[in-house]
Amino acid sequence: MSRQRTINDQIWRSNRLSGCTVEDRYALFYFLTSPFSNVIGAYEIVIRGAASEMGWDPDSQLMPVMRRLIDAGILDFDPQANYIWIKDWWDHNSAKMAAATTLRKKTFEQIAALPQGWRDAYVNDFIDRLPTEDPLRNTVSTTTDNPISSFVQIIVLALIIFFAQRKTSGLGARLAGGIAFDAVTFRSMAQGIGNVVNPKTTRRDMQSGMMVTAGRTNHMIAGNTMWNPAYRQHVLQNMGKNWGPATGGSVNGK
Repeated sequence: MSRQRTINDQIWRSNRLSGCTVEDRYALFYFLTSPFSNVIGAYEIVIRGAASEMGWDPDSQLMPVMRRLIDAGILDFDPQANYIWIKDWWDHNSAKMAAATTLRKKTFEQIAALPQGWRDAYVNDFIDRLPTEDPLRNTVSTTTDNPISSFVQIIVLALIIFFAQRKTSGLGARLAGGIAFDAVTFRSMAQGIGNVVNPKTTRRDMQSGMMVTAGRTNHMIAGNTMWNPAYRQHVLQNMGKNWGPATGGSVNGK
């Protein structure tokens, strides 16, 4: 069964493409409508197959054009995974529709399949494409948490606080005898950086069955993350149900 792909007619007036050749535009139109394409505009591709569909030679025609589009920031390509990312995809498709109930499962699965080096940048761009006050922003953010990234952030935070505390300890000793200086400095830095590394989010807790608000790390310890297969299945089974606003409760790892 054939699929429909859309191209915004404003592409003909795009300043972003003003320096592109006819071949560049043809390639971009192909990637926007390719049979390889998916919901999120970042997908695995067979270069020789794509070139054949375009009527081009893969090495002498398609790859040089792709390199120009990559240099222009219009595409990205991971040769190891054979994945291509059309950076202008959401200029022609609805990010809100991709995150809505009907397509959400497929969208999150396709994001999870992206090359690891792209995932955070892709999610940030995707969230930016959603309306500013749209609750779907929080949905996307909380269901695409990366536990490895969060762990690294926590380690970096601990090192920053440790070295900053040691740096200030000498100064604290010279100021008014150092009374409570170290403690105040350490606590204020920990709170400030902690708010960035461990922001509060609201999501359904599998154990209590309620929507709860807690730090991202607390949710991850409790298993309330889409990287947990059981939680992912739990969310997908309840997709579209009215869970309502946060109703209290707590999150723990027990």
